[in-house]
Amino acid sequence: MITKLLKDKILSLISLLTFLMLFLIAIKIIRSHEYISGFYKNYFIYIFIFFLINTIIIIQKSNEIKKTYKILLISTVLSLYTVEIYLNFAKKSFTAIEDLNFRKEQADKLGLPFDTRTKYEVYLNLKNKGENVVPTIPPNDVFHKTKFFLDQISSPIYPLSSISNTKTVFCNESGKRTIYYSDKHGFRNKNEIWDQKEVDIVILGDSLVHGACVDDEYVTSNQLSTLTGKKVLNLGFQGHGPLMQIGALKEYAASKRPKIVLWYYFEANDFSNMIYEMSVDKINRYKNKDYSQELIKNQKIVDEQLYKLLKLVAPNQAGDVKKNPGTINYIGLIKLYKIRDFLTHFLPENKALSSYRYAPVDTLNEYFKLIKIAKETTQEWGGEFYLVYHPHPERYIGTYSLQYAQRQYGYFIKKLNEMKINTIDLKKLFDNAGGPKKLYHFGIPGHPSENGYKLTAEHFAKILF
Repeated sequence: MITKLLKDKILSLISLLTFLMLFLIAIKIIRSHEYISGFYKNYFIYIFIFFLINTIIIIQKSNEIKKTYKILLISTVLSLYTVEIYLNFAKKSFTAIEDLNFRKEQADKLGLPFDTRTKYEVYLNLKNKGENVVPTIPPNDVFHKTKFFLDQISSPIYPLSSISNTKTVFCNESGKRTIYYSDKHGFRNKNEIWDQKEVDIVILGDSLVHGACVDDEYVTSNQLSTLTGKKVLNLGFQGHGPLMQIGALKEYAASKRPKIVLWYYFEANDFSNMIYEMSVDKINRYKNKDYSQELIKNQKIVDEQLYKLLKLVAPNQAGDVKKNPGTINYIGLIKLYKIRDFLTHFLPENKALSSYRYAPVDTLNEYFKLIKIAKETTQEWGGEFYLVYHPHPERYIGTYSLQYAQRQYGYFIKKLNEMKINTIDLKKLFDNAGGPKKLYHFGIPGHPSENGYKLTAEHFAKILF
């Protein structure tokens, strides 16, 4: 047996290297934190399977089989590294500044004006004029990108909104920078809504509910209120995932006892948002029935923390990423980092091929557990719970790819039906809306246009009333 193994030097060398890799990965598994150890266990299994296949080929008597295997192996390796090199040079995504410039090009073709100033530049311009103004500060940025700041505070409050009662600079996808005044709790409402003992509808979600890149009159909550005459409270905020939505439901909505709760699920990022929310104890604890940070009572502390944080925030943390000359990570290239990262988009988080995207949870089942909590919380005051399924814009812009969350659409809807969750399926609405130019500014990726929000609000009004 040993003689056979050593007879083919190339395959024997591959087996030796593979064995060494298994040894190193085994050490990683032993030394790594429990949270990430599953990532290395997955790789151990993949490489062990390859090791077995390679060993079986070596002991084969047929030279033809070995020759075919070598050709296949070499071809695969060369193909992988060709793709990896391409991905290292290929343009993958726009920075905020590049996105603005690209959108301006589309606006120029239509003869439309376009403000190319970044969010941070607009904020500084207004601030230098003496105005009391802030950029939007997504709550997930507070505990994700600027955790170093909160680590200095003995008992930090993790906000679910932004600074209250302040002129707030938001995004720009149409050519006009969205600027609005936040309410007394840092959300996007008129303060009068908080004076109501009860409200008819609460909407929970991320930037789609927040009203990204449109003026107040086009925000879904405001349009729905105008169409129906109902009192609608907007508790959506840029960056919210399901745990923060449960937080907003408990901290703010419960006191208003809404008759209807609209809960947004967004194909693009709700699973990834949930993963990093679970890593923050004070956010993850919103799963617990009686947990609260008493945010309504602590808005002053929230504002103070966020103002201090704002002084430390660099332009890129305010949402503007400068273009840097591209450099190639040669170690990453050898490890096929780009390919692994690309393939991870099509896999569940517990099978991710990139460590930073890995999470040892079944994301679908975990998400449905949170939906159950949200529904039961709503039912405590007799409210009716609806899940709003919002599709990924890539479905309509010509670059649609079957990423993991998008491929779960059929199963997702089936599971909601089994759970007896009221569902408003915006995918069906958008599928028949007449193309991307009817839904998104200039027909390119982003948040809905004014018409996209209008279609959504009209659809809600039709279904609910």
